[in-house]
Amino acid sequence: MSIFKPVTQALFDMDGLLLDTESIYTEVTQSIVSRFGKTFDWSLKANMIGRSSKESSKYLVKALELPISGDEYLEERDSLLRKRFPSAKALPGAEALIRHLHKNNIPIAVATSSTLDLFKLKIIAHEEWFNLFDEVITSD
Repeated sequence: MSIFKPVTQALFDMDGLLLDTESIYTEVTQSIVSRFGKTFDWSLKANMIGRSSKESSKYLVKALELPISGDEYLEERDSLLRKRFPSAKALPGAEALIRHLHKNNIPIAVATSSTLDLFKLKIIAHEEWFNLFDEVITSD
């Protein structure tokens, strides 16, 4: 008798699990703060994870003593992210896993804290296999 139950449904977080968007967020933030001679490292990022964009931006601006407001940071970040997201790469095995689950009729959903418009930018190069999801849940 196995202690494992068969998978009957699956929910996936998109960022950092299916697509490598975390490196894009990090690179974009570093490009902004480097203009002010600052470095964005893990100690800062660790304090931003799980916070809203507004809270994270306020924390970053204060922690690095940036000469811009949190809103100015977010505006610049948003512009840069929109340019970079279409080049997001799939993480190893992500597409194969989704195709396998779909082929075996296992209901699958993807969730993201991104808005629908950012979600669509992130999956541009991966629309074919993202269309296999039964549900897509975005922040809006």
